[in-house]
Order: sequence, then structure tokens, then C-alpha cells
Amino acid sequence: MRLLKQHLAPANIFQLWQILLFVLLVLQGCASVKIPDIQPQNGDWFKEDGPEAGYYTAHAFSGPLEVAWQYNTASGMGPSAVMASGGVLLAATLKGEVHAIGTERGRKIGYVPLGEGIRGIPVLADDLMLVAGTSGRYHLTAYQYTRASVKWRKKGLKSETGLLKVGNWVCFVDADGTVYAIDPTDGRETWKTTWLTQPKAIYGTPVLESGKILLASASGEIGALNAETGRVVWKKNVGEPIFAALSVQKEKVAVSTMRGRLYFLNVNNGEEIWQYNLHNEAVRFGTAALGPDGVVFGGSDGWVRKLNITNGTLAWALKTEGACTAPLFWAGAEVFAGCQDKILYRILATSGELTGRLLLKGRIKSVPILHDGRLFVSYEPNQLVAIGRPVQKSRSANPD
Repeated sequence: MRLLKQHLAPANIFQLWQILLFVLLVLQGCASVKIPDIQPQNGDWFKEDGPEAGYYTAHAFSGPLEVAWQYNTASGMGPSAVMASGGVLLAATLKGEVHAIGTERGRKIGYVPLGEGIRGIPVLADDLMLVAGTSGRYHLTAYQYTRASVKWRKKGLKSETGLLKVGNWVCFVDADGTVYAIDPTDGRETWKTTWLTQPKAIYGTPVLESGKILLASASGEIGALNAETGRVVWKKNVGEPIFAALSVQKEKVAVSTMRGRLYFLNVNNGEEIWQYNLHNEAVRFGTAALGPDGVVFGGSDGWVRKLNITNGTLAWALKTEGACTAPLFWAGAEVFAGCQDKILYRILATSGELTGRLLLKGRIKSVPILHDGRLFVSYEPNQLVAIGRPVQKSRSANPD
């Protein structure tokens, strides 16, 4: 510091102290940030496509289609950016923040500003929370929530999608479509696979089925990688842009395209089981939900459709008042579709009959999730709502 004083004017020294003080205050503020110790259980929503995969769960939603509470995240969220475990929601935002929210009353119980835009849900590995960044300096961050501090960060190409947890490691995909297996404890690379014919972004979070990681790119290439080694098992090019996430269940994968087609493929070899062709390339299909007897999905034309899972024939179609390109959610005997007309639709999965609708105050571009008897869904520009049973009064000084 004495050497610095010899070369700096008094005004510059004062500015230097101001900067140092600001850094200390920022570090002190970050050190106070903490979220609860979360241990995912069976049935919790801790992966993007739901507890039983394919945006489906056998558990039914029995509550009223009414808003119980509302939470302001101060920023928008991606199509699948909320996880739920043990009465706690983790909501990641496009501003790079993760909010921990109590499911019962919607109160903030933690907040972590990580500085990088986040499209997918956080991934938990022991006491670490990992997120992939869409912009900024760091593109993979491991936050140790039991110590309220960043354990490590990794630089590289940004990611346009979320993370996938595979056993004891995490799958990260960069903006060129290269797939990395990352050790969450220290960020080390286990393996790396460049599988695309030409580098292209992947927008749908990879999915895991039958020991294979499945991905699809904006160029129309679909691939399956061996989850242990990263070796390419099979590749298929449909020649149509794919921006929606894939849905997998029981060794089958549904692939929605930007040009009015949906492919239903065998996970083991990539062979086509059937395809649904709308013959209208202007229609963009959203991510499908796979139930016991069908595939349901929305489209930019405002229709929600169900196809027979065995042959891809149309079972029913329901016209909504706006584009429905967000992932749909199938719970028990009902399908829930959030659309850009600001309405959450409640539909019978067997017949397509509309049984309820909830008008919100913004466009819905995210998937509803089910946890603790309530539906949770985000809508534009920055709101997260709980739908179902009303909040009960509590005598606790800090209820949640």
C-alpha cells in the first residue's frame, strides 16, 4: 500500500478505498445469502420433465383452479426453470438469480444472485446447486448452499439449455452442441463428445432414458449418447429445426419440430415408430407430455392435440385462444396447458373436454409443475403463482 501511495494522487487513493469498501460490502452481502439444505425425494420435481419423466405424473391435482399466492421473481424465467422438493421451490431466472420459496405461503426463504442468465432448473448434487449460464463470463457454476458460497465456476462457451444429472456427474451442453460430463465436486471434465455434423445450438435440455442421453439441435439432428462414456449410439437428421425439449418415457422419445411435425422414435436405435405431420410448416409444436395412452402437445396455431401413443393418429384436438408452445403437463387423468393468451387450461386427457380455465395477468411460456398438492407456474414478465388450496392462517411467527 505504501508503494501505491507514492504513485497515486490523493483523489485516486480515495477512489481506491471506495472500490475496496464496495467489494467488501458485496462479499459480505453474498456471504449472508443462503437457501435451505434440500434433499430430493421420490415424487419431487427435481428434473425438467417431471417426477416420472415425459412431463407426466400419475398423481392427480385435486385442488381448485384458483391462485393461492403470487411471487415476484423480478425477472423472466425459461420454459422449465422451477424445481420443487420438501416444501421448497427453487426458481431460476434469466437474470441469473435463484429464489428459494416456501410452497405453502409463497414467502422468500433464500436468494442467490449468480450473475449469469439461467434457462433451466438448478441441479442438486449433495450440498451443491449447479446452474448453466446463457451469458456472461462464467457458464457453469457450483454453489454450495450449506456454506452460502460459490465452490467453483467454469469458463467456456455459453449454454442455451439446462443441465442433466446422470448418476454422480452432470451433463453440460455448450452453444456449439458439444456435450460434457462434469464432476460436480470440482468441475473436472470426465468426457467430452462433439456429436453434431456442424456446430449448432441445442435449446432443449438433454434427457436420460435407458442409459442414453438424448439431444436434438436447431439444425434437426437428433442423437443418443452412451451415458457412461459419451459414445454416440445413434444419430438421425430430420432436417427440421428443433427448439423444444424432448420427452422420453418407456424407451420412446417424442420430438417436436418448428415445422409442424412430431416424431416418435425408439430410444435404443433411433428408428421411427410413427410421425404426425400437420402439413403446415408455419406451425411450431411445443414440448409433448407422454401419458399412458397418448402424446399431448400444443402448437403456435393455438391447438392442443392428443395423439394415440401406438400409431400417432389424432385422438382429439382443443382450440385455445392463443399460441401454446410451452411444455404441457399431464397429471393423473388431466392435462394442463399454459398458453400465450394468459390462460391455464384444464383438460380431460381421455376426451379433450375443457373442464376449467384460469386467466392470469401475463403470457404463460413455462410448464406447470405439481408439488405438495398445488400447481406452480410462472408467467410474464416476472410472476410465479401457486394454484390450488388456499393459504391457511398460521400463528407461527415465521410460517411457511
